[in-house]
Amino acid sequence: MGGSRARGTGRRVATMVCAAVLLPVSAGCGGGGASSDGPGRAELELLTRSGAHPVEERVVLMAEAELIARCMARAGFPYVVEEPPPAPLTAEEREVDPVERAGSGYGLHERFAEDDGPDNGRDGTGAAREPNAPASGMANDMYVADLSAEEATAYMRALRGEGGTVREMRFGPESGVTFPERGCEADSRAELYGDLDAWAATVHAPQFMNLTLTEIITGDPEYPSLIDEWSACMAGKGFVVESPDDAVRDLVRVYEEHGATPEVRDREIATAVADGECAREIRLPSRMLDLRHRYAADLPAEDLDALRRLTAADPPEPHGGLRGDPGGG
Repeated sequence: MGGSRARGTGRRVATMVCAAVLLPVSAGCGGGGASSDGPGRAELELLTRSGAHPVEERVVLMAEAELIARCMARAGFPYVVEEPPPAPLTAEEREVDPVERAGSGYGLHERFAEDDGPDNGRDGTGAAREPNAPASGMANDMYVADLSAEEATAYMRALRGEGGTVREMRFGPESGVTFPERGCEADSRAELYGDLDAWAATVHAPQFMNLTLTEIITGDPEYPSLIDEWSACMAGKGFVVESPDDAVRDLVRVYEEHGATPEVRDREIATAVADGECAREIRLPSRMLDLRHRYAADLPAEDLDALRRLTAADPPEPHGGLRGDPGGG
């Protein structure tokens, strides 16, 4: 891929596809038998999105966005590379954004609202937009919103391909993700990571492993104690709810019963703000992170081996030589 691919990325992700496309990964992937050793620092940071991982992720997302911008320019469309916010320094900063909570709560209203524009949170293929997709930047969304229906369709076709051109990656019998396999986003991800499946494995496999880890830590006596402490804080703010998950489930039920009304949206935002305040006050994200680190070694051995393959090589260099590279036009 010339000078555009970040150093070490292609070698790293080439081993990741087998490790993460289908979990468990013990059958047919090679790499020796499963190890009983616990995860190292790099594996823990990738699994829990902590430590150096947010900084590295931010760099890679910027490189991806720059590749997308070049591709869109070749297709005749502008694409703004927006600077991501600074990487969070603490678990509280990473898990609780007060501004986002005050503006959109948990994001439920958008999910339940009726069609509110030509894009409507979709990716041009009919699939829901990915949370970390660079195209979700405000400037690009505003640009598409001002286009005619025909122009917006052409823009989204360049960005994410013709409707229906999606790929699915399974991480278990009932778990998986779908993503566009055509267009500038797909092409840029493939160029950066070596191929599109490698991108999906890198981004999504640790998330599904982390769901397993969540199930494990709930068995520790400290877990219900933390949730009780959070619940007591919420009661002090006027919200009777047993857990953060219950708070979201209750709101989903209200949306399903009453629709995306302004009153329900106000209730969502008030709940989300109080939730975030309590989480910060009792340091819930940091204390949960401690539990995750403590129990990470209890993940299935095949997951631990997959994490090792995911972190087997050096991380990408900042921007991979993309910015100002005269060969990228």
